[in-house]
Order: sequence, then C-alpha cells, then structure tokens
Amino acid sequence: MITGLFMGWTDPISKAWYPIQKMSKNADGYRTCYVNGVFDAIDASPNMQLLFKKGLIKPSEVKITKEIPSVFAQRMPIARPEDAVKELQFLNLPKHPIDPIAYVSRSGGYSITDGYDIFPEVTADANGDYRFYFLSRNLPDVGASIHEYIDNLSVGTILEFDRTGYLIHHNTVLGKLPGYLVDVVGHNRSIQIEVAKINSQIGWRYYHLLCHATVKSKSFTEAKYQQVLASVLSA
Repeated sequence: MITGLFMGWTDPISKAWYPIQKMSKNADGYRTCYVNGVFDAIDASPNMQLLFKKGLIKPSEVKITKEIPSVFAQRMPIARPEDAVKELQFLNLPKHPIDPIAYVSRSGGYSITDGYDIFPEVTADANGDYRFYFLSRNLPDVGASIHEYIDNLSVGTILEFDRTGYLIHHNTVLGKLPGYLVDVVGHNRSIQIEVAKINSQIGWRYYHLLCHATVKSKSFTEAKYQQVLASVLSA
C-alpha cells in the first residue's frame, strides 16, 4: 500500500541524487513538507542555493491542500487522462479507474525539463517485504542492440545490479535503477530486481522495461527522508 510520495532531485552536474520533499494524505487533505535531504542538495548545488536564497525553497514550510499540490500533480495524468490510458498498460496498471498516485509511483514522474522524480513510501506486504515498480532509466539513450536484448528477456527474469545502480543481465547493461533504489543499494539492504513487463514494439523506449524490486527491510528510515523540524532551522 502506498502511504506517501517523496520527491527527489538529481544534480545535473554531479549526478548526485537527493530526497527533498514528501507528500502524504490525512483527514485534512494532502500534506506537503520538505525533508532533511533538501539541505544536502542546497549545500552541494549552486542552483539549489539560488532557489533557497530567493525564497523559492522554504525548508520549514508545510502545506495542507484539498487537492494534490501542483508540484506533484503536474507529474501525474490528472490533466491529460487521454494520454494516461495509453501509458497505464506500459506500467501494468488497470485503465479504469485511473489512479494518479499509483501511476506516478511507477512512472517516476520524470520530466526532460528538470531533474525531479517521484517515488513511493509503501507498507510491507504479508511477508514483510517492501515492493516497488519502476521503469529502467536511461533506456532512450542506449543502442538498438540493447533494446533487442530486452525484447528477448522473460517476465520474472532476475536482474543483477552494481553499487552505482546499473542493471545488468549476463554482463549486458540494461539501464539504471532510479535514484531512490540506488540509495537503498548503498545502504546494503537486501534487494531483488526482476523483470515485471516488457513493452515491445513501442515508439518511445522510455517505457521499454518495467521492473519489480523486492526490498527485505524498511527503506527511507534515514534522517534525510524525515521532515525538516523547526528546531533544526533554529539551531
């Protein structure tokens, strides 16, 4: 079960990845706050430092809205349901009803205009495992031979990965894990990756390989994923 959505950001220069915001839902509506990882991003990136100085990033800010806030909604199919119907099949999701949170949890909410991404906070299943679905990253940039290789994989095929997050099968690189799972790997959590769906014969290779990750322990427990507290800002 998805209990919240995080937003991450990748520095375009260093390619370092940081969690920066979190959205959850309660009886009052949708609650959005910054998490401590935003300070790492501000410290490391001149772009983030500028946004902070201009007041466009307010680490102490907490917003509660009746609707999904635009910073998350613009990465969902809310405003373009006609496109979502076609894309949902690539994500192994039912076409009706359209669940924008499930959609963005699997699509990653990426945009070619910025370095932000979306990933879910989930509860454990009956076996105590935490399950995530994601699209292999960087596939639009690889050669035709890699896509031919992917077409010959089978659902359930176990994929290996290295500590930098590259997905590998028999020494062939098949894209990369999203930033949040690279971070999970970096914390030495037990994780298994397998092929969930192969979307062949589609024009946009972004959707070619849908994967399924099983993590054996709770993720996102580190301080950088926790809400920024007023006491931290006043220290």
